[in-house]
Amino acid sequence: MWSQSSHNKIPAKQISKTKRKQHEEQNDASSRYRRWH
Repeated sequence: MWSQSSHNKIPAKQISKTKRKQHEEQNDASSRYRRWH
């Protein structure tokens, strides 16, 4: 239980960095898809 609450205390910077990384990977995958199709 406590581990989940501590997990929610991730700094906003860390969250935005992770989201940005996922977003860039999605864009990379979609651009790669368009290139080959």
